[in-house]
Parts: sequence; structure tokens; C-alpha cells
Amino acid sequence: MLQLIVKKNFFLTMCSLIFFLTTFNNKSNLSFFFFTIKTINFNQTKLVEESIKSELINFLTKQSLFFFDKNKTINLLKRSAWVDKIHVKSKFPDEVKIHITEFYPVAYFEKDSQIFILNNGYLLSLYNENISLSSLIKLKDIKNIDNLIKFLKNLKVYDNFFSLISEIHYIYDDRWDVILNNGVLVKLVNSSLEDQIKKIEIFIKDKDIKIIDLRINNYITVQ
Repeated sequence: MLQLIVKKNFFLTMCSLIFFLTTFNNKSNLSFFFFTIKTINFNQTKLVEESIKSELINFLTKQSLFFFDKNKTINLLKRSAWVDKIHVKSKFPDEVKIHITEFYPVAYFEKDSQIFILNNGYLLSLYNENISLSSLIKLKDIKNIDNLIKFLKNLKVYDNFFSLISEIHYIYDDRWDVILNNGVLVKLVNSSLEDQIKKIEIFIKDKDIKIIDLRINNYITVQ
């Protein structure tokens, strides 16, 4: 009976403390005294910048597990072009666990002696040494990023074809040359893609074909 009373009193005390802490006006002064954050654990990430993680750790360390700003935590991480989804979880008495789902790299291009990576969130980032360029689509003569992204989004609908692409060359607005990983050159326009892809699939397995030209509507020329 005594043990039950002690447990009940402890429970009521903790509830009262939590209520007091969460309703106290001067949270900034009080937060450092209760459940101070000492550990920030990330899941294994490959591309999120360590500088951003470090900044977040400095922000969270010594704050209270009750009062730390989750929105600011998420916004700090969202500064990385590689962050897709974030889950933040408190673990008493002193730990914050952060799970990040990363975007993955899709394509790259060179400009002004720098390499830029485009990910599946259609966000650009500078080259990261953890990325293998050999597995990405090479982009050439890119003049307008918005037009490129529009074209890639339209192509991505056709995953089977998209997975075969090795290079994409900008020719002029709405005209693109696509080189497949078997060396076949496909000349595309950024309209009626569904019809063009269906025609490509008819000829793509023919090892003697080197060029598939779909520049003229309702026509296909192969060489």
C-alpha cells in the first residue's frame, strides 16, 4: 500500500512539474535546468552536409528536451538540398534522435569549372565526393534549368526509358538529343512524349539502329 502511494505521489509530482514547465512564462531561463539535451543521434546519411549537422548540434546542445524548437531544427536541416523527409524524436532523459530520408542524385553538368548535381527532388547542389558520376545522366549545353527540369519530369514518367539514358543534350527550346547507354542517339521534342516513347520501344532493341529521329510529328526516322 505504501509503495502504491509513493508511486502515485511521484507520478503526480512529475505531472505537476511538466505542467509548470510547459506553462511557465520565462521558458528560456528555465529550460536549461531540466532534461538538458546532451546527445543528438542521426541515422546514417551519405549526402547531407556535415557543416549543417554540426550547426544543428550546436543549436540543440544544452537546450531542454521539453522546449527545443523542432520547427527550427527541421528548417536548419532543410537548408541541405539532399534532405527529403525529417523525423525528430525526443528520447528521455537527454537525447534527440533525427532520421533523415535523403534525395538521390540523378544527373550532373559542368559550368564555370564546377560540377553541379541534380537530385530526384529537382534541387541543385555542388558535387559531393560521395557521388559516383558514372551512374548519373550527363547533361550538356544546359541553358535554362527550369526547361531542363520540366523535360526531366516529363521523361521520368516513363521509367523504363528513363533508366536507359546516359546523356541529355540541349539543342534549343523543346528540342533535346538523348543518348542511351547502348550508344543509340534519340532526337526528341518536348511534346507528345508518350507517343514518341512508344515508337522508340519498337526499335530500341534492334542492335543495327544507331539514330532514332522523332523531330517531325507523326513520323519516325531510323538509321
